[in-house]
Amino acid sequence: MVGRTLDPFFNALMATPRVAFIPLIIVLLGLGFWAKITVVALGAVMPILINTYAGVRNGDAELVEMARSAGARPGQVFSKILLPGAAPFIMVGLRLGATIGLINTVVAELYTAVQGLGGLLAIYGNTFRMAPYFVVVLILACLGIAVAELLRLVERRLDRWRIGTGG
Repeated sequence: MVGRTLDPFFNALMATPRVAFIPLIIVLLGLGFWAKITVVALGAVMPILINTYAGVRNGDAELVEMARSAGARPGQVFSKILLPGAAPFIMVGLRLGATIGLINTVVAELYTAVQGLGGLLAIYGNTFRMAPYFVVVLILACLGIAVAELLRLVERRLDRWRIGTGG
């Protein structure tokens, strides 16, 4: 019920470019740390929530029914059946969220600061200094690869309980 109620709002937020929120965020939070965190969270949290919701909704209904008939409490059903079954969905959401979060970090720095990698991109791009500009781009690409691989490693660790993964 809650999912159907919130679904239109999540879809509207997902369809709106995060850059559109930056002026509002600056007005409400200024140019500091919390403004950057808010921009990053706006992008990163949504794929995680949507994938987690999809994973829980795709839980094994027969297994849930069997656990309930055996006397499992709702918390036990969630922690022992639904959450482990949703783990692959959650990990995909985390990988997507981490990538979008990295992108939004740079976007937040472009709009709210003249420091960090986003600030360097703005400085080098505005002065047409392409060599250092592409060094920053390569650093961002390497960061993206490192974060994605770290999350892939975590996913493999969490996925060991599945039959036939050979973890």
